[in-house]
Amino acid sequence: MKRRRFKKRIKVENADSTDQLEVADAEDAMDDDGLDELDQDQELEDQDEEMFADVVDSEGESDFSNEQQSAALDKLAAELEVIREEAKRYQDEARENYDKFLRAVAEMENVKKRSKKERSDLLRYAGEGMARELLEVLDSLELALKQRVTEGEPNDFSRGIEMIRDQFVSTFERFGIKGESAVGKQFDPELHEAMVSVPTGEHPAGSVIEEYKKLFRFRDKLLRPAQVVVASAPEGAQAASPTEAESSSEESGESGEAEVG
Repeated sequence: MKRRRFKKRIKVENADSTDQLEVADAEDAMDDDGLDELDQDQELEDQDEEMFADVVDSEGESDFSNEQQSAALDKLAAELEVIREEAKRYQDEARENYDKFLRAVAEMENVKKRSKKERSDLLRYAGEGMARELLEVLDSLELALKQRVTEGEPNDFSRGIEMIRDQFVSTFERFGIKGESAVGKQFDPELHEAMVSVPTGEHPAGSVIEEYKKLFRFRDKLLRPAQVVVASAPEGAQAASPTEAESSSEESGESGEAEVG
């Protein structure tokens, strides 16, 4: 800040030295007061200029800040959209992984159930293979007893074979192995194995008229199917009409009831 000094010279004529000194002091005092006032005015002007400059700068900064804010908002919006897309992708992946997890858990539960059932079946049907082999021994005993019938009266040897057969059957039953006769029943491919088909009019076609080997079950499981002889319609015989078949079925049912009574 520049300081301006203005001096006024006062000419005093016919004055002594003392008066001249007083005048000089008065002049200096006046000069100092004037300088102080000038300095205050200059400071006010400088403050006004600074305030004006601040206002101009603040307005420029405000405009520039608005542009920056707009650009920043656009950038944030773009980044937010990217984040949303990534979040959706992660959600889809998480959902897919959760579905896979549920399927894996379900499969694991199924494996556990199957393993448990297999262990249970293993314990329940333990000895199945041995029982199947022993059935061959029982078949041999049954065959020997049939041979005895064709040869005549039983002897001690045949009676001994019969006792052994009965012991086999009793032991099998204690362990849940039971035999079933298929003679007189309708042929069932799930339970019977047809060895021979014999044309005959004495038995209904498709019925079992003889068995070579008896059917056996191990608890509730089929251990061995029966080997049977199946009756078939005689050659040249015409198939019965539905009415005749129905009446024949009713007659057989009535005769069966009469026999039961």
